[in-house]
Amino acid sequence: MTPAAETTTTCPACLTAMQPHAFAKQYTGSTTVDLCFSCRAIWFDRGESGSLAAEAVLQLFKLTHARPESGSSRWREVLRCPRCTDPLVLTQDLQRTTRFRYHRCTHDHGRLIGFAEFLREKGFVRDLSGAEITQLKTQVRQIACSSCGAPIDLATQTACAWCHSPVTFVDPAAIGKALDTWQAKTAVGRGAARTVGPDEARIDALMRALAPPKGTASTRPVEEISVVHDLLTVGIDMVMGLWTNLADN
Repeated sequence: MTPAAETTTTCPACLTAMQPHAFAKQYTGSTTVDLCFSCRAIWFDRGESGSLAAEAVLQLFKLTHARPESGSSRWREVLRCPRCTDPLVLTQDLQRTTRFRYHRCTHDHGRLIGFAEFLREKGFVRDLSGAEITQLKTQVRQIACSSCGAPIDLATQTACAWCHSPVTFVDPAAIGKALDTWQAKTAVGRGAARTVGPDEARIDALMRALAPPKGTASTRPVEEISVVHDLLTVGIDMVMGLWTNLADN
């Protein structure tokens, strides 16, 4: 994963200069993808998305984890192709049983997709169940939408009112498979024990990550907790912690 020396692409979503990075392809070599950390947008030229290797998603996790400002900007209402400037068209698609959305160029120059939607497409995140959302509400009242950053009031909502994205979290099974692939291709981490617990352990870890600071839980009722948490960022932090542990062993 290295920055690629190419002409700068302007992000269609927030008009920030995107950063080109080279990612591993499925079989060999690399492909250059344009990333916007301000609004978590990804621009894929034609054919780039389908050529990415599974470990490329881990590389993307690492890049996002290193940029604390990631996701701070909202998307514009009208999005234009960075290649021809024509309006991009919102497109609904299906990967197996998972629905995801992106904005495509009608001239087939490429497509713009949010980081969270890209992870849905690749099977790295899944929707939280009703029971999981109920458990989450015992710790926090409001979270941030991983797609657009808008607040989601868990007391009354199970999806974003702004962009209609459901509440999602990283899928431990998919992450584990990607880590296995990464370990198999490198000498780093061989022999290290990698375990991904069941859903109950994952949600318990999430609860601990979202819990109020020590000493405040007993004095701050749930309805008064106003800090907005981004579950995707929390999940990325967990993945990076696991990846770091593997690399250190």
